[in-house]
Amino acid sequence: MKQTNRLIIVILILFFTSCRTITVREIKLDETQPLKHNIESLTATNINYTIKGKDTTKSETVIIQYFDKKNNLIKQIDYYPKNRTHTTYFNYNSANLLVTTTSKNQDSIDGMRCEYFYDKKNRVIESKNFYENESWKQKLTEYDSKGNRVMQRLNSSKPSSTDWITLFKYNYKKRFFTYKTLDSNYVAKYKTGNKTYFDKRGYLIKSETYANEELKNLTGCTTKKYDKAGNLMWRKSYGKDGKLKSESYYVNIYDSVGNIIQRDHYYENRVLETSKIVYKYRE
Repeated sequence: MKQTNRLIIVILILFFTSCRTITVREIKLDETQPLKHNIESLTATNINYTIKGKDTTKSETVIIQYFDKKNNLIKQIDYYPKNRTHTTYFNYNSANLLVTTTSKNQDSIDGMRCEYFYDKKNRVIESKNFYENESWKQKLTEYDSKGNRVMQRLNSSKPSSTDWITLFKYNYKKRFFTYKTLDSNYVAKYKTGNKTYFDKRGYLIKSETYANEELKNLTGCTTKKYDKAGNLMWRKSYGKDGKLKSESYYVNIYDSVGNIIQRDHYYENRVLETSKIVYKYRE
């Protein structure tokens, strides 16, 4: 009887795990964990190393971010070489959803503004970009029943036209999705195909590229690995013959709270980028 009960429990666990909704993350160059504790501000110094043969050049930027008491980002200042700056403000509604961002550099008058619109499930269905108070870009997004993107359309107002449409198709049983990008005439903009796999947390763990839309003739793939907190830890790229072409990985240093205070990005065992972060916590 105990074995039967144990078997029923295992079946139920497998059933609910398989039925769990997976929110698939968007494609990003990097992925790091959410911030911990109540933060008032942080200063991030980013050092990029450009490698050309045996020579390495260094460039540095500084970003200062300010947060409200809910840990929402409300202001960001980017400092670039030659005394160039870019300031962005973030505004939220009563439901704690981002509704507008406004940004300008040291030379602009009105700068850029982006407005966000949501459906009843608090998903972004439209965003509008304005530059110097004139409409510039519009992005429309549609979702499936699991809350993942199935269509994104980018419209331009100069001239008024559709730049591109991206269609997503998911296989939740095998945990992968494919996508293709069409132009305003619904003709494929690219002749290649893509298949991207995700894990049970929605993180993208493998991306395959093909020579055609029919997903035949594999030309290469990239694999990724994350830690338990959701930090991207390494990325490997392979050719169509399955041989390793390149490899990059990340090394993190944490403070006593658990936030990252230094993140080093290595490419082919050489430091490509270093980020050093100093936090100011609320008392």
